[in-house]
Amino acid sequence: MKMYCDAKGFTMIDGTLTEVTIKKLIATRQSVEDKEYEVTTILQGPDGKEHNTQIPILMYKSVEDYEKGQEACYEVCSSPFYIRPNGFSAIDEAWIFVDGEPVTIDLRPLEVVYDYEQGKWLLQGIPQTNIFRTKEECLSFNEYDVKHADGSVTKRVGINKLVMLDNDQMALFDTLKQTIQQLKDNNVLLMPDCDGDIRAFNLRNVKEWDCDYDAPEEGEGFEEVSREHDSFQGISIPAYSLDCHLCMKRK
Repeated sequence: MKMYCDAKGFTMIDGTLTEVTIKKLIATRQSVEDKEYEVTTILQGPDGKEHNTQIPILMYKSVEDYEKGQEACYEVCSSPFYIRPNGFSAIDEAWIFVDGEPVTIDLRPLEVVYDYEQGKWLLQGIPQTNIFRTKEECLSFNEYDVKHADGSVTKRVGINKLVMLDNDQMALFDTLKQTIQQLKDNNVLLMPDCDGDIRAFNLRNVKEWDCDYDAPEEGEGFEEVSREHDSFQGISIPAYSLDCHLCMKRK
């Protein structure tokens, strides 16, 4: 398969050397077992008109390169069909939820697209979200019917779906993330205690200091910051981590 060094360049269209922009390469195959595949090049001329061709084109960076025969492209021997959804690298099968039932899906694509604007291969025809590695995980993120021996049916909500944030809660969480980022931008350090408190520290004046979050060995030059002063009091949340320390020393 021929790839191109840059999206912009010159190629022959209807016998005329034309400046074009390559938009996409589309690779297709008939089955997941096929070794052979077709590649369609979609390019755009200076008039905005798109041209499609399944014949590999010759691209040149400039008119001078065309006259010298210096192509701006290279051959790729590896198959582009290795692309998988995020988090599913090298995995061929997964689970999705369809009409209230978990079903398997083949993650090996029949079509992939190289988008020159994004500079990467993209999957076609395969879900990118709400896919799961196991049936149990698929069920845990969905709501489904359970049929009992007496013929009755009850609705069951998977444990992960049960604890997912609703839209209002997600909006609050997004606000919290923005606030945390604003605190960081203003040199405020947030640090949890083992007792469930979050403390806030002003780092605006300590840029020339090293920080350590573990209790230092004696003689290392670190001083532990007290967290008992009123100015350091924060909000309380459930604590799951071990006790942590904030220690500093001058660089």
